[in-house]
Amino acid sequence: MKKLILLFTLFASHITLIAQNVNLNEIKKNLEKKSSDYNQEKLLVKFKGLPIQLDSIESRHLYYGNKVSVDYKKADELRKTFKEENYQKSIELAEEILKNTPTDLETISIIMEAYYKIQGNSTKLNHYSAQFTKMIDAILSSGDGKTEKTAFLTNSVTDEYILLAILKKNASLMKRISKPSKDGMYDIWDENGKKIYINVIYDTKF
Repeated sequence: MKKLILLFTLFASHITLIAQNVNLNEIKKNLEKKSSDYNQEKLLVKFKGLPIQLDSIESRHLYYGNKVSVDYKKADELRKTFKEENYQKSIELAEEILKNTPTDLETISIIMEAYYKIQGNSTKLNHYSAQFTKMIDAILSSGDGKTEKTAFLTNSVTDEYILLAILKKNASLMKRISKPSKDGMYDIWDENGKKIYINVIYDTKF
């Protein structure tokens, strides 16, 4: 896990932050509209083929528009297999999960680490690293985390913890207060008086 966090922070160093408001309803409309430049099928082709070519708006549409949850049993099996250091099997399980949930951050992070363990710096690692970076870019560009109004937006609690790792924060050493938001739940993380606001989106209908 420590190496995963190292990979997180390494790839985050290449991200340029430009915070912008995220309009979830507009994203949903654009993804469903066939003629839109941000049609989901078009963006997924680019994401799966040449993710490095995605711009920040496209990345934001993909991340916030793909909220299908990973099957719990499959996700649990992947975590267990990875923990057992069976990296080849982890890659196979991750690839299967990504067929249905291609933008899932946890799965992408695991397959990144598995390829790193087996092959070191490789084409596959670079490919999944680009995907991971684009999805993290979407989250980091959603706000600055300094207030409720400018909170970072994440699709899940798992993504929230990945974000904290990217920000080089240890969640176990921070205090957390939660309160309802329009789309889900605000988590307010406190580190010696310095707060980070994260809005975890639970309403998949938006």
